[in-house]
Amino acid sequence: MLKRILLVKPRAAVHTINKLKPFIFLEPLELGYLAASVSEGH
Repeated sequence: MLKRILLVKPRAAVHTINKLKPFIFLEPLELGYLAASVSEGH
């Protein structure tokens, strides 16, 4: 039986990419601290 997987790649908005630029070079530990500081609803 052949299974098919549909991969959906959403279009990235330039505005979103520009907002994420400062986080690209963070170390994994720093990203963990950042993620821990975000409120639960986000």
